Amino acid sequence: MDTVKLHWNSSPFFANAARNLSTKLKQVRAGLRSWSKTLSKVSKLIYNCNWVLLLLDGLEDQRPLSDLEISFRRLVKSHLANLLESKRTYWKQRSTIRWINLGDENTHFFHTMATISHKRNFIVSLTDSDGTPVIDREQKANLIWAAIKQRLGISEFHSMHMICALYWINKT
Repeated sequence: MDTVKLHWNSSPFFANAARNLSTKLKQVRAGLRSWSKTLSKVSKLIYNCNWVLLLLDGLEDQRPLSDLEISFRRLVKSHLANLLESKRTYWKQRSTIRWINLGDENTHFFHTMATISHKRNFIVSLTDSDGTPVIDREQKANLIWAAIKQRLGISEFHSMHMICALYWINKT
């Protein structure tokens, strides 16, 4: 927050309000970029934590660890778990941003994804009790309706032939 405040207040003042705002935002952006380079790298910290844990494991093979070493090991493991969680969150957010960029800008990509989703929810054909395939939409609807009506009065259920067939047909 101090970095933002410093760069926001250090930008020059112009009579034009739009130019003033634009300059302030550019200053803050440049300041935050330089500030982010001073932050520690998560991958390096994860490597260091694993290295310390490996050393403690080797030490434990030689002799029992003291209470202070056990506490230190627990602290390092906790820190490592937090680092791994932050890395997971980073990659999750990055993939979401990539999805938004590609999905919104690339209309071909967006339409392809919508088409694939639509085709997954489409039943190509069904087979009736005679074993003949039914392709027409009205006939498929009538076949499903008849199967549902037939099963409504049955209290015992022995098999799921129709649902398994629907699942198998849907996947092919």
